[in-house]
Amino acid sequence: MRRYTSLLLLSFFLFSVFMIGCSKQQKLDAENARSHIRMIYNACKMFVGDRDRWPASAEELEELGYIEIDDDVRLKWVFTIYGTDSISAYSTSEMSGGADHRITLNIVQVSFSGWRIKGYEEYDY
Repeated sequence: MRRYTSLLLLSFFLFSVFMIGCSKQQKLDAENARSHIRMIYNACKMFVGDRDRWPASAEELEELGYIEIDDDVRLKWVFTIYGTDSISAYSTSEMSGGADHRITLNIVQVSFSGWRIKGYEEYDY
């Protein structure tokens, strides 16, 4: 009986360590998405100054040299610009937390919302 109890406790411990590690990785992935959204937003402002219009997509910004999205980030996140209202990141299946998580910068309200964000997190321009 003691052996089974020890194995059960060891299994629980290893599972807990694994879950804490996953949680930390997910937090890092979410912060990475937020920092890329900030970069995209700042590039949008530069783009408007240069071209007198808002960019249609993050891909347009990248093609014209305003931003560079690393390959590892591109594997985990897809970035979408919704006019002058918001910029969102959607996770892919390659991300540690799985696909279809969303993080959004609401440009009008100047705040982040979505996955791994408690309430609204203000963004200081």
